[in-house]
This record gives sequence, structure tokens and C-alpha cells, in this order.
Amino acid sequence: MKSHLTRRRFLVSCASCAVTAGVVPASAQVTSFTFGGRTFASQQAFVAAGRRCGTPTPTAEVAKAVVQRAEGLVQQQSGVFANAKFVVPCRFNVIHNGTDGRVTEARVAEQVAVMNKDFEGSSFTFRLDRIEYVEQAEWFNLDFGSEAEAAAKSSLVRDPESILNIYTGSNSESLLGFATFPWELAETPLRDGVVLHYDTLPGGPAPYGLGKTATHEIGHWLGLHHTFAFGCDGLGDQIDDTPFEAEPTTGCPTERDSCPHRPGSDSITNFMNYSDDACLRVFSPAQVTRMRQLSLVFRPKLLVADGGGGYSPVPPSTPPADVPANTPIEPKPNLNSSDAINNILNQ
Repeated sequence: MKSHLTRRRFLVSCASCAVTAGVVPASAQVTSFTFGGRTFASQQAFVAAGRRCGTPTPTAEVAKAVVQRAEGLVQQQSGVFANAKFVVPCRFNVIHNGTDGRVTEARVAEQVAVMNKDFEGSSFTFRLDRIEYVEQAEWFNLDFGSEAEAAAKSSLVRDPESILNIYTGSNSESLLGFATFPWELAETPLRDGVVLHYDTLPGGPAPYGLGKTATHEIGHWLGLHHTFAFGCDGLGDQIDDTPFEAEPTTGCPTERDSCPHRPGSDSITNFMNYSDDACLRVFSPAQVTRMRQLSLVFRPKLLVADGGGGYSPVPPSTPPADVPANTPIEPKPNLNSSDAINNILNQ
């Protein structure tokens, strides 16, 4: 895989990299980095600590099973897939503690506009379905895998097969966000969705306040891995037109090659990397194909048209009956289990 890529070589002039002996330029000085009330030694330390995204990488076995299932079904339904279009109703659950985290309706609307711009040309369209303001101090810190996350989701989730449930709040780990994968939906529907730190919505502090965290996490929700998943060897991110990458990018470098023995330079501007928001601009064509494949397999209710009259657009959704507050949330599935792999292959 990825063997068709050719290496891009480049030259860096001495003038751009020379440093006077004993003098460190201001741009190279390491400064502390603060987000979500926590201070890190540097932005690099923030990224290295895993705070840019909390979505875990699945096992290689699960990743391979997912692609096998998706590509097999798409071959069977090639006519539907060729012209498939997906509409994603979005329900924003704004969890706040007084005024802390109570983002405005305008910021939510701007976030949806960013999502539609970033996914332009991908066959995915996002529609703001509802904003639910929830003042609940006990749920405000939506730490990954926490009781607060479980309680909030089990009480607020609506129709996860047809709606993207987005939860905004804070967390004690300064995570920007995390998401579930589409192949987890059938087994753990109450967990499905995207969680965002409220400061990542448009209008938040630099360098992560342009709304790109939502785009990144929705990429996971539609089945994409990080561009650096599985490193320089093995599976990579399972996308043929994104070069192998050893580790995430920090900031917005001009160019970077973390796998010099592999073709191509790092995908610095790819939404599934960890670059600054201002640097993230693209999904690759093969990433778009993979999101469409996995949506057809694992999120078929998002499909609204196949170009041939086989599907009808869905009407605006109405919130279903409330889930009882004491409904237990499903445990996190064991992504290493053979049962999980068999479930994926049989969906």
C-alpha cells in the first residue's frame, strides 16, 4: 500500500536555517503552553501528552477487519456508492457550569459552517438540528471514559443511528476532544458521538480556536485514523494517498518528513493530523472515499440519495422520547476481542 507515492525532495537555504553561534532565535525559544486551565512546558509537550485528541487507535486486527468489511460491501453495492450523498443532522448538547462553557448559539452555528466548509466536496453535509443547553456541574468535566461522560451521554443521546450527537464541555485533562468510531455504533449506541472542549469552537483561543477539532473528531466518527496511526511501518493509516508518518505534527511547519525511508512527506495540512487549526485544510481523496465507504456500511441512515431515485431525503428530525436518566451506558467495547472483530465483519 502507498507504493505509488513519490518522494518530494526539497532544499532549505542556509539563510533560513543558520543560527549565530550561542544565539537562539526568538522563534526557536520554547515557551510554556496553557489550555483548559493547565500549563504544559511547551505546545510540543501538550501534543506529546495526547491532549490534542483523546480518540484511541484501534488494534491492527480491528482496523483491517473494518476495511475488509467496507470494501466488500461497497463492491456489492457499487451503484449506490457511486452517487451516495449523506446528510448529518447535528444535535449540540452544550453542557455548562453557570456561564462557564455556555457557548452562544452563534458560535455553534459558526462551528457547523466550519464543518460544512471543511467537508465541502466530500458528499457529506451537516445540518444543525438542535441546541440543548444543559446546566449540570457534575457533567461539565467530560473526561474520556469517566462517570460524567457516561451519565451525560446516557441521558442526552438521541437517535445515534441518524443523528450526530455532539457534547461540549470541559475536562480535567485539557483534552481538545474525542470521538467514537462508526463500527462501535451497533454494540454501544449510547456512547456514540463527538465530545469537544468548548474552547475549540470558533472564537476560542489560538491555536485551537477555529473549529477544526470538530472536523478532526468527525473524521474519526466517520472512520478515519490519525495520519500517523501505526507509525512508519505496518498499516499506516490505511489510506493510500497519505504518506506514512511516525508521529503527529505540532504547530505549522513548512514541510516535515518523519518517515524518511518511506515515500512522501508528512501530511501537515491534513485534518487528521495534529497541526494548528490555521494549518489544517484538507481531507485526501482516499480519505473521503473511506468515510463514504464506512458510512454506507455502519451509518446507512445518513444516506439520503444515491443519485438514481432509490432513496428519499429525510425530513428534519424531531427529538425522540427521553432516555430515562437511570439508563446504564454500555461498557466500552474490547477492541482486542475476537467477538468485536466478528461483529464488524458481520454487520
